[in-house]
Amino acid sequence: MSDTSEKAKLGNIVFEDGIPILAAKLGEVQRKQAEAEDRDRQYKADQLTLNRRLVYATVALVIATVALGTFQIWYMHRQWKLTSASLSQIGDQIWAAKDAANAAQDAAETARTTLERSSTSFKQETRAYVSPTNALMSSPPTCPDNLGLHICADIHYANSGKTPAVGVRCYRYASFGDRSEADIKALEVPLYAKPDGSLLGNVPERDQFGTAFTRIVDQTTGQKLIDGDIPIVIYGVIQYFDIFGDYHETGFCYERVHRSTAFISCTYGTWFERENRPTYIHDKK
Repeated sequence: MSDTSEKAKLGNIVFEDGIPILAAKLGEVQRKQAEAEDRDRQYKADQLTLNRRLVYATVALVIATVALGTFQIWYMHRQWKLTSASLSQIGDQIWAAKDAANAAQDAAETARTTLERSSTSFKQETRAYVSPTNALMSSPPTCPDNLGLHICADIHYANSGKTPAVGVRCYRYASFGDRSEADIKALEVPLYAKPDGSLLGNVPERDQFGTAFTRIVDQTTGQKLIDGDIPIVIYGVIQYFDIFGDYHETGFCYERVHRSTAFISCTYGTWFERENRPTYIHDKK
């Protein structure tokens, strides 16, 4: 009786290797352990699946990144080529524009030069040209005044141009003897800044004249000048403007032929064109 009760009391105890274990608890523990192992296996399986998915996603991301990088490199290369082509075209256009500008400038310069030459040629062709036409003794050849006796000679001049001369002035002087050359070369051309309103048309047969007279002479010298035994010299300058507003001057010098009524050009050469003589300057008023 006592052994049966003892076994009953010990019915829930199982001895394993001499170690008492509660039989009722053992199944529960094994079940929980099995569930835990199942959960662990499921976790590991889920984790493996997740890891695989992450790997796949990473691989896909890498492939996408590589593809995107390749596309960007291709696009940048294409843009670089397009930019290079555009820059090359712009450079060509700049050079073309520069060449066109240079061509236009050259054309403008040529046109300006042509216009200036044409204008100069037109002026030279149509402007007034006033010059002496004749020199001769005055009639009568004496010009007495309250100071004494002078011998006179006339200088004739005309406009041979195609347009009128404006404000013509004729400065004329007469000399003779050894003083003639010095008197001529000492001539100072007056400044002439603004013409008056007078006009001399281009009608050669209607020439103008002015009278020049010598210094005071005695009767004997005067008679020799009249007879041509002492040659008289008439010289001076004609000043005028053309209708274009340009100033001109014509120097003259005529010497009477010995014992003749004719006059010829002086033997003093280009006395009027010498560089050191006073002349008209536009800057001076």
